[in-house]
Amino acid sequence: MTVKDLKKDSTSYKETQEELKRLMMAAINYYQKGEFQSAFIYTKRLQRLAHEMNDALTEGQALSMDGNMHFSMGNNEKALEISKQIIKQFPDIPYIQVSGYNCIGMINLKEGNINDGLKNFKKAYKNTENVDNKEIHRIRILSNIAIIYRIKGDFKNSLANVKQNLELSKLNEDHFGSTISYGNAGRLYMDFLNYKDAIINFESCIFYAKKIDAKMYILEPQIQICESLIMLGEYEQAEVEMRKMEKVSQSLKITQLIPAIKTTTALWMYKAKGDHNGALSLVKEVNQLIQSSEKSFFFEHLVKNLAVKIMIELDLDMFQEALVDIEEAFEIIEKTNALVQSIIFLNLKGLFKSAEFQFDEAQNLLQKAIKLATDYGIKNHLEKTQSNLDLIQNLERANNAYDVAISEQQKQDKMNKDKMDLFSFIKEYVEYALPKIH
Repeated sequence: MTVKDLKKDSTSYKETQEELKRLMMAAINYYQKGEFQSAFIYTKRLQRLAHEMNDALTEGQALSMDGNMHFSMGNNEKALEISKQIIKQFPDIPYIQVSGYNCIGMINLKEGNINDGLKNFKKAYKNTENVDNKEIHRIRILSNIAIIYRIKGDFKNSLANVKQNLELSKLNEDHFGSTISYGNAGRLYMDFLNYKDAIINFESCIFYAKKIDAKMYILEPQIQICESLIMLGEYEQAEVEMRKMEKVSQSLKITQLIPAIKTTTALWMYKAKGDHNGALSLVKEVNQLIQSSEKSFFFEHLVKNLAVKIMIELDLDMFQEALVDIEEAFEIIEKTNALVQSIIFLNLKGLFKSAEFQFDEAQNLLQKAIKLATDYGIKNHLEKTQSNLDLIQNLERANNAYDVAISEQQKQDKMNKDKMDLFSFIKEYVEYALPKIH
């Protein structure tokens, strides 16, 4: 039966339209819960039926949802392929153009191409003019632009953007928009080490996520609340929240976040209990889990896990092991072009090289980090990197002075002290950088 025949048979046509609505609601429901495998089943049915009905908008919406789910699962290549496909396939449907460009912008953002990301978000925003419920779509796009300001270290503009989104979300009773905006606000405060305000916003994020049963958006901020409490030194409350986190994790079965949960638990064991060996064992387990698994884990989880591992190894004077982990993190980051992580680990490697008194190589690494931070206007990391470079240059001058001012034994003693002081400084830098890896 053709579409024309269906329209003649009004009952069958109406039933088909109702079936499309039912499939769409089911797909959206599973998507917001983070149950992507179930959502994929419904989006595939939607695509087939919508194509048969010549319903380009619904077909495009279903494909768009597929792209966003692949992105959420860490499959950037597939997400990019789908987004480019829908932009080309549905050029006259503004909603699809908005979704496609927004997804490409998020991929750019995740891969560190923030200038390209901004361009694609602007293209998405421009297409909202002729879309129903345009304010809702603008909330999503402006939320992503707020992330760009956050990455650039522009706290004022990022916060203003987040607040604007929250006002729009509440005005439109858009609970999903409120969930995203409060999550962005929490991560913004974490970036600037304001953990108390971060916790307040993550709790609000969970509140709105529960209203729409958006499961992934319940678990992820729960993990970040635990990390914030640990960094504040509120270990007993962190333990309470960890039990909640583990309970939520068991009920939701969102496997992509298992590494983040285990890494946070290891951080608590190390900070609260001083259990270096137990924490080290757990981060090694996470490392092996991600590398040996075929599941799609977020690369940030492995990089963050390595950062915690490095922190513990420095405490145990396992300097060579820490350096190996820095090199491993570099290999991961080079595949993703992750901008902030690149700057952080260039700093770490440079500081390590200075501890080995390889000052020229150390300064070259820091200069690379400064160039990245300058080119992309990342203020907070630029200032921190410049401070680290000043430290290395001062160490080099002091080291040169040792050659003429003191005996060989005194020189060796001074160098050993400088080395230990520097490893202590590196550990502090890891703690500074840890919340920014997300």
